Amino acid sequence: MNPSNSDQAISADTPAGKAEPDEELLLGYLADLDTRKTELYLSRGRVHRDASLEAVTEGWLASFAGLPESVGSEAAYDRFDAYDAELRLRGVEPPYEQARGIFDRLVAATDRAKAEMRKDAARYRAADEALGSEIAAYAAQRERTGRTPN
Repeated sequence: MNPSNSDQAISADTPAGKAEPDEELLLGYLADLDTRKTELYLSRGRVHRDASLEAVTEGWLASFAGLPESVGSEAAYDRFDAYDAELRLRGVEPPYEQARGIFDRLVAATDRAKAEMRKDAARYRAADEALGSEIAAYAAQRERTGRTPN
């Protein structure tokens, strides 16, 4: 899953009669998603382990800068997620200040992609239901165990 998909859960695009998950649940789900992305990165061999912090930071910025033109591209999100996970593993905050303008472009590109997807009601509904199921599974796990899954 990539940020363009998770944006659906946070948006006001929820179909009528369907309750939005609460903020605490969404934040927990997103933290769990980061954990799963980090686990996936580790399972792929932690490819940026030996890179300098400067190289990882530059890679994070470059891969993030490519996301607005690549909304929906799993390969682009996998590249970004690898740098993001490496920074998490090193306990280093990503350079958000340097990426401010990219955030705006990414939101606009994601909004355009969602508008395009809405033209195909069945596709949009399927994506919405898949995300809803993922969040519900996270919530059920949290309820059963009293803690987050990861």
